[in-house]
Amino acid sequence: MQEEMTRLRMAAAGEDGMLITGEARRDAAWFLPPGYAARPEPGSTVLTADLGGGPLALGVPMAQADLLPGEIRLTAGAAMLRLCPDGRVYLNGVEITPAGTAEKGGQSHGSDAS
Repeated sequence: MQEEMTRLRMAAAGEDGMLITGEARRDAAWFLPPGYAARPEPGSTVLTADLGGGPLALGVPMAQADLLPGEIRLTAGAAMLRLCPDGRVYLNGVEITPAGTAEKGGQSHGSDAS
């Protein structure tokens, strides 16, 4: 049995979720962590691998983020959601405590709340 080599390359995301490599537009399988749904902005850089004759979109470059261990920040345009391991949630700068109270700005505990 011959082992197939996996090739990694960079591509660009198209408006319709297709991958653009040079002049070619190809449909691709996209994978994300469980519970996530996303669509890259057109033109954003995407890491891909060729597996079984078709491209597999592995992800986009991660921006540097001032996060504490276990924190997750999701952004889409001007919208921002930050999930903290202690149960706090920040939604566009509004802190929501584990008890469900909301406070504009909230307190930052090591990472930027915005």
